[in-house]
Amino acid sequence: MNNQLSTLPETLDCRNLLTLLLQRNKYLTSIPELFFKSMCRLQVLDLHDTKIIVLPSSLSNLIYLKGLYLNSCSELKEIRSSVEALEHLETALAYLLKKPCVEDRRLTFHFAVGYHDSAVAHVLESIDNPSYNILKLANGDGVNPIIMKVLTKTNALGLIDYKGVSSLSDFGIKNMNMIFDCLIEGCSGIKTIIYGNGTSKAVLECLKILHITNVPELENIWQGPVHAGSLARLTTVTLSNCPKLMKIFSNGMIQQLIQLTHLRVEECHRIEEIIMKSENTQLENQALPKLETLELIHLQQLTNIWAKDSLEWPSLQEFKISNCCMLKSLPFNDVNATKLRSIEGQQSWWEALEWKGDVIKQRLQPLCILN
Repeated sequence: MNNQLSTLPETLDCRNLLTLLLQRNKYLTSIPELFFKSMCRLQVLDLHDTKIIVLPSSLSNLIYLKGLYLNSCSELKEIRSSVEALEHLETALAYLLKKPCVEDRRLTFHFAVGYHDSAVAHVLESIDNPSYNILKLANGDGVNPIIMKVLTKTNALGLIDYKGVSSLSDFGIKNMNMIFDCLIEGCSGIKTIIYGNGTSKAVLECLKILHITNVPELENIWQGPVHAGSLARLTTVTLSNCPKLMKIFSNGMIQQLIQLTHLRVEECHRIEEIIMKSENTQLENQALPKLETLELIHLQQLTNIWAKDSLEWPSLQEFKISNCCMLKSLPFNDVNATKLRSIEGQQSWWEALEWKGDVIKQRLQPLCILN
């Protein structure tokens, strides 16, 4: 530490090493790819105030690492996904809080704090924008001030089996202005995604994609007032296996979803209406103007999509339904949903539908793909 090191050996056989202090070596710009290969017991690695540009892939061998210090690593441009293998890592975010790193727009990071074996976390992995900053929080508890600070720079957030929070609002609404993609899985304490009572401004203005799965206590997406501009860029919503979810579009929420393109609701067994009449008493016929795909899967209590046929559904192209046996009517008439190209479902479900007139059924029949 604090010397003139500029290079490191290709590899070292240090199987019993617990702490490695390389901080303040201002001429150290790189670490050989295999340098950490034999340091399997290392618990603390201090690289702060060095000039390293990227962390080597062999970092994933440090399976017992608890502390990774990267403060003032002003040249560090990327945190590789190999950090995800470090399931014991407790301290790895501090470098984002120090200038100039925190204001360096060239810096991208991909952080995973805590271990998970989520089958749906690939949603974040598949992001094709190399400039996205990704933060995954798994099996944690409560709200850490460092996490809240990092959130202000985060574009894609994964919250997996996280405890001690009842909504995203607990992390501070103002800290999530840059989030474009959000995945929430597990998280047994979450009852709503956003509490609107805590702000007088638009919330999640940049959010484009929202995936929520296996959240056992979730009752609604939004609670409280929905201010203009909230969710204005949201294009995709996927809701899966949320057994207590009853309300998708709270009062005032649907009016903000002017960009929503894809909606999938699956195995949410208390859902009775996709658009609840009691929450949308003044719904305009132009609601959900960009919705192209609607998928409803295994909704045992679903009786209505929308109680009326007043919506125009101007962009709807694909309607997929499976195992929603209580749904006896469709929100279509003889003039709306003019771009509808396909209706996929079971033959038995189609035959059990009730119609206001034969004209509507005759119009929709050619669009059906039944099994």
